[in-house]
Amino acid sequence: MEERYARQTMLPEIGEQGQRRLSEASVLIVGIGGLGSAAALYLTGAGVGRIGLADADTVSKSNLQRQVLYTEGQVGMPKSAAARERLAALSSHTAFECRPEGITPENARPILDGYDLILDCCDNFPTRYLLDDLCAACRKPWVHGSIGEFYGQVTVFNGRKGRRYRDLYPDRKALCARPRITQGVLGTVPGVIGTLQASEAIKYLCGFGEPLDGRLFTIDLPTLEATCGFFDDLLRLLHPFMPFVTEEIWQDLAPRKAGESIMVQRMPEAREIDEALLGRFELTKEVVTAVRNVRKQKNIPQKDPLTLRVIADENYPAEYAPVLQKMGNLSQIETTREKDPSAVGFLVKTTQYFVPMEGMIDIEAERKKLAGELEYLEGFLASVQKKLSNERFVSSAPEKVVANERTKQADAEAKIAALREQLAALK
Repeated sequence: MEERYARQTMLPEIGEQGQRRLSEASVLIVGIGGLGSAAALYLTGAGVGRIGLADADTVSKSNLQRQVLYTEGQVGMPKSAAARERLAALSSHTAFECRPEGITPENARPILDGYDLILDCCDNFPTRYLLDDLCAACRKPWVHGSIGEFYGQVTVFNGRKGRRYRDLYPDRKALCARPRITQGVLGTVPGVIGTLQASEAIKYLCGFGEPLDGRLFTIDLPTLEATCGFFDDLLRLLHPFMPFVTEEIWQDLAPRKAGESIMVQRMPEAREIDEALLGRFELTKEVVTAVRNVRKQKNIPQKDPLTLRVIADENYPAEYAPVLQKMGNLSQIETTREKDPSAVGFLVKTTQYFVPMEGMIDIEAERKKLAGELEYLEGFLASVQKKLSNERFVSSAPEKVVANERTKQADAEAKIAALREQLAALK
């Protein structure tokens, strides 16, 4: 026993006491697919004393690309039995309990009560919400993991901070009603996420480190690759001015061959600037800033997700919706055709946005604030109109300057109209 876990117990964060905790601990893994395969292997290898394997599915050939726990000879077997067969060969120190019926509303509570920690490795919303409800009821933490294509995420729910799955995804009815869709996934992604889930479980059971309690860890491989490419280009451009620090960062950015140096790399080739793309991203930045301003004005913590409703037009940067969701901590973005009088509204260019407050608004204070903004914009519009009514200015000023003033006029008029409608809705 001592020799088996020697490389683990020599870590001061674990030691012999931590290893004893692991051997006395019990973990239920809900879903023994891509995530569950990786998590089960590492929790077994770490020496967890008892592991529950809950999955109602059978092994299929299409599973083998990412579910590394199974072999071709196990195709057609119940996953719980096939997993126990492989894991028992890995360690005789762990007891395995098969749950071939999976987790259902009828059997979940007595099963969950028998374990110290739950790992959510399933692939459907109803089961996740079920785990959320029951773990909250019995005050049991659970480690959530989910994947898709090149993307994955991990977090800990119902920990000391009390954050729940429903806080991150409040739209339970809509999500549970979604039909299950089979989509592609890079085989290594569930391996990474499942391993991180096992790491979070070990940290919790041994009592060391900072768990992902109230924090969401995400990976997005295409975005990571593109970001590293951007940094590589920037470092090459900066190298003549900051040779030492750029060399050091460049060496750590990606694996390098012996003797390879940024000094002998080619400078990035100049490309044509996409003004339209930059303009759309500027609109995105303005929307994120406006959402954060709403939070500040209404004293809403950044950790609390919001819903954003938008009356979409040509100035709505729909292609950057994922950026809006990430940077604004938005649970969802809904398109609508109607104004929401109970929401805090704002305008970016000609696009109207609304953040529902659900009874959180002080109507009188909101009316005063909007009236002040309206008064300022009306004064601003008057100054612009005065300038444009001056024939000497219009005829002598550069065409670009006059066009800019006309744009200011149109934007101000649109914002004034939106503010008047919001004020009317509050009466």
